[in-house]
Amino acid sequence: MASLSKLPLSSGPRSAAVTWDLLSSLTGGALAVYIVAHMALVGSVLLGVGVYDTMAEALESSGVAQIDGPLVFAVFLVHFLAAGRKVPLRWTEHTLVWRQTRMLRHSETWLWLGQALTGMVLLLLGGIHMWSVLTDLPITAAKSSERIAHPAWFVFYVLLICAVTGHAFVGLYRSGIKWGAVVRRKRATARRFFLAGAGVLGLLGLITLVRFLYV
Repeated sequence: MASLSKLPLSSGPRSAAVTWDLLSSLTGGALAVYIVAHMALVGSVLLGVGVYDTMAEALESSGVAQIDGPLVFAVFLVHFLAAGRKVPLRWTEHTLVWRQTRMLRHSETWLWLGQALTGMVLLLLGGIHMWSVLTDLPITAAKSSERIAHPAWFVFYVLLICAVTGHAFVGLYRSGIKWGAVVRRKRATARRFFLAGAGVLGLLGLITLVRFLYV
């Protein structure tokens, strides 16, 4: 009989960690798909105000718009809880992480730090965005234009666009590494691909933002 000292350790904590990581990746992937679809729908204003208003009216009359916000925010909270386990919460821990990141000068570490920071920013800005939209239904191009025309709101949405696109695509890249979809020899190519995707989507968001100023 094998001695107790040679028996394998319990896989409970490790299994729980894998479960949390899987939940983080699944919810993050779902949110990334939603972000692309959402920004494409909002970008319909580039085809004309009538197209945007018709699409918004269709989503509201079907009840999708009313369900969409709370559901997405709930998924985001689950994602934040799953991914936030590894994010330092104390100021001393933040200082230590920042010092070690600067010392290592490793691109992957910088990406992780950027993802963690944008995630915390998104929790605040995303909540404000959803609240401002859902408490002022129906959605119309005129209302969006009036809100964005205010300098504070314009800066707010520029920050939101930059944070959400960067966080989403870096998250997809890091999930690909974590689950083996992105092998080591392909990391540089995958990094350029995902960062280019973030840039294209971010540019679409900024162009859309400017377009609302002239509705």
